[in-house]
Amino acid sequence: MSTEPTSPPLPLRRRNPPINPSGKPSRANVVSLVVVALGFVIALGAPSLVVSPGQPSASLGDVLLAFGLTAVGVAISLVAGGLAYWRTRDYGWLIATWMPAIAFVAGGAILAATKVIT
Repeated sequence: MSTEPTSPPLPLRRRNPPINPSGKPSRANVVSLVVVALGFVIALGAPSLVVSPGQPSASLGDVLLAFGLTAVGVAISLVAGGLAYWRTRDYGWLIATWMPAIAFVAGGAILAATKVIT
């Protein structure tokens, strides 16, 4: 047997709550997320209804319509994400909308260029 003093027990999680407890998301956040996702679905899916990615080339009008649909979907997502950021001041909304938006616009521009040039 040791006569050294023992250290106090470590605190349990129920007595030490997390710094940022995550609760149920608000209805406004859920609606914003659905609108952002809907915009990205439009940006990704609607252009393939006009110009198939498997086509080697397409007319300029079809390519512009497809890129316009991509731009509309991206704009819907950016507006919804911007309003969600304005409401919550959470930078996660900006990151979750701007990064995919840049990728969709760049991908749409590359696809449009390859369809028009070939």
